Amino acid sequence: MGFSMASLLEDKVIESIIKGEAVELEEALLILSGLQSKEAIDGYKKKIGVLQEGFHKYAVRGTVSEGETPPEQVAKALHDCLWEDNPNRYNGNFLLTEVVDAQLSQGSPVGNCVGLTSLFTVLALRERLNPSIMFDSTHVFSRLRTGDKVLDIENTNSDGTKHSIDGFTESPAINLTTLVLNSRGNVKKASGRLEEAVKDYTQAISINPRLAEAYSNRGGVKQAQGRLEEAVKDYTQAISINPRLAEAYSNRGTAKQAQGRLEEAIEDYTQAISINPRLAEAYSNRGIVKKASGRLEEAIEDYTQAISINPRHANAYYNRGTTKQALGRLEEAVKDYTQSITINPRHANAYFNRGIVKGQLGLLTEALNDFRMVLSINPKDKDALRMVEELKKSGAYRQQAAPAIVGHIKDIFRYFVKRH
Repeated sequence: MGFSMASLLEDKVIESIIKGEAVELEEALLILSGLQSKEAIDGYKKKIGVLQEGFHKYAVRGTVSEGETPPEQVAKALHDCLWEDNPNRYNGNFLLTEVVDAQLSQGSPVGNCVGLTSLFTVLALRERLNPSIMFDSTHVFSRLRTGDKVLDIENTNSDGTKHSIDGFTESPAINLTTLVLNSRGNVKKASGRLEEAVKDYTQAISINPRLAEAYSNRGGVKQAQGRLEEAVKDYTQAISINPRLAEAYSNRGTAKQAQGRLEEAIEDYTQAISINPRLAEAYSNRGIVKKASGRLEEAIEDYTQAISINPRHANAYYNRGTTKQALGRLEEAVKDYTQSITINPRHANAYFNRGIVKGQLGLLTEALNDFRMVLSINPKDKDALRMVEELKKSGAYRQQAAPAIVGHIKDIFRYFVKRH
């Protein structure tokens, strides 16, 4: 009761992998794709067999390059065959069932690096090759060892060459299962299925306790659930495995920030930036902490750096606007709020704060319009309702309103607490 056949099959195959028992990678990847019966699994094995037959026909046309061993020739030919059959290669598919169907369609994009490497690997294993995988925090490709030779196969490049392997770790092919579980956890997290995501990340870690990304991703889910201390532990474990994982430092910074550990958060953001100076989110978040610590000019510098890296960073514009507003640089604040709204037209707080600043500047009709925009996004916004009521009641937004009334309303704006 409460358990699907797919769940039972998954739990069994994952337990076998953890125990180090012999597991057929092809079947394991099909089970992780959600297949729930032997009949369904056999059906996809037949589809993979069709791809293998296509490769055999392709290989007949090929020749052995001078100096290459037969396994190298087979591996290169397999890569080239897959590209020739379907050159429209890249999309977000990572499940083996998805990439097999797409490859057979010869028209749909096939998959991402995890999916493409899974497809290459299961076919290579059918051809009695013994591939491994090379992976880092964002990418995976195939490796073949034959004697003293090492052949790297980049499944996302048409020529199959991998130009740099700095920072990559070699791992047995069976650990493709951990990358699939990690990717599946990401999809579940994005769709709000947080407990299921935690389970996927935890299973990935159980198979490969050195998968830093799974710890970091699990930390992100726990943080979203409010389990901040557990999240910090997961981020810390990810960092201990991979001290160059900038995102783990940045994410740990956000968790510590939520705990009120502001100086520690700044240290983590700074470390993330030292590893990856193009990590806009770390600059933006460090700016938020510096503002909370009263270091307003430094905060503006961080927001500006985030914007220079990502000119579409709506929150960086918004937060820079709040900081400039706090410094009394009202016209500049209006420009930042406006840019934030241009990028994200449903940023209610940007409309609200811009309305407050425009009120302080005496632009009361424009302020009223901004508060009305807030209500179009959130009709129950109490702050916006109050401001609209005050403006309409006083008539201060009208062109001929008495100066005393206008002054009274501007005082309300001046002392009204900003939205964050």
